[in-house]
Amino acid sequence: MVKQILSKSWVVPLLLAMVWLGSNGLDRLWLAMDQTVPAWDQSNHLSYGLEYLQTLRSPNLLSGEWWRSFWMLSPKYPPLTYIVNAPFQGLGSPGSDLALLSNWLWSGILILSVYGLGKKLFNREIGLWAVAIMVLIPRLIHSRLIVLLDSPLLAFTLLSFTCLTYWKEAKGRRAQWLWAIAAGVALGLGLLSKQSIIFYLFFPLVGLGLWTLGTKQWQRFAQLLVGLLASIPLWYPWYRTNWIYLFSTAQNSNAIPATLEGDPPINTLAAWTYYWQDLPNALSWVWLIPPLVGVILSLLNRFPASLQIPSWQEAKPGLLWLGYYYGGTYLICSAIQNKDDRYILPYLPIVAIFLAFGLTRWCGRWLWVRWGTLRSPFWSPWVTYFPFLAVMALSKS
Repeated sequence: MVKQILSKSWVVPLLLAMVWLGSNGLDRLWLAMDQTVPAWDQSNHLSYGLEYLQTLRSPNLLSGEWWRSFWMLSPKYPPLTYIVNAPFQGLGSPGSDLALLSNWLWSGILILSVYGLGKKLFNREIGLWAVAIMVLIPRLIHSRLIVLLDSPLLAFTLLSFTCLTYWKEAKGRRAQWLWAIAAGVALGLGLLSKQSIIFYLFFPLVGLGLWTLGTKQWQRFAQLLVGLLASIPLWYPWYRTNWIYLFSTAQNSNAIPATLEGDPPINTLAAWTYYWQDLPNALSWVWLIPPLVGVILSLLNRFPASLQIPSWQEAKPGLLWLGYYYGGTYLICSAIQNKDDRYILPYLPIVAIFLAFGLTRWCGRWLWVRWGTLRSPFWSPWVTYFPFLAVMALSKS
């Protein structure tokens, strides 16, 4: 029944549009009620946006000196976020509410990327559940309500990774070239948003490069290189202008804050388990428990095999690919001395796909667990205990 409904060409775009409009509409409602003053970091980013707004009001695109001063307006942070926010800040009285209108763009990119990734690796149903879970993850909700560089970073990281996934799976040469270039463009836009995008895409890029070399797929290796070259025109002008400031960025944003905040040294176990222990806080137990229980019961063959779509064998390549991204990102974030909740944002949508896979394991007469889990953040936390009741019932069957 679900497959028949989703097979209609208009259903999935309608559902994605509803999620996009609904999540952003609720965000705007919250911002309209929230009258708190932005924190220092947010105010700093808002100030940069106003500076770019003033400069963009009198552009001189043919002047090299104008471009140099344009890139130097933000010597520490890549300026794409400020450039995109500037027109919105010019719509009325400057403030975070207007600047955050750009989140409609970032969330749209993110929703399409997560759905596309879930659909490509598994199926449309898992892609839709992943989107639903992602927009309701507490840490990601919070990131949508503050003016920082993480929203575009998150969007372009997932977009680039999704394009790399489609490139990896593509069969035709034309499609391979297009997806490789698209991945490079997304990477370039991400580098113009925040330098740390390379942390999240390092392992996928290196892994794909070694895969093409190991299997002697020279044309595919060339496609990957061309894709990387396609990113250069996007990020090179700013980095060339401000390269001298980058030497102090690592020290000022990593070692010094880590010392002041008392973060665990990287030679301790606490440093490598920090984000693992933080995961329930980022996601909430509502999203963790039902999918994990669903996976366990599925492995124990407590659900009808005919209803387990995709099967474990079919899902294995996709799970391994997502696990590779997650594991690489986790290692790099853990190796960074400064620990911050925001650093793991680009792997939370990947976790949402894992959770969607686990949640869709519930099938047959236990299908209600999916919808009970989806509803539980809105109306009653006791729904969280439904999976435990299900386990007890299954154990007696």
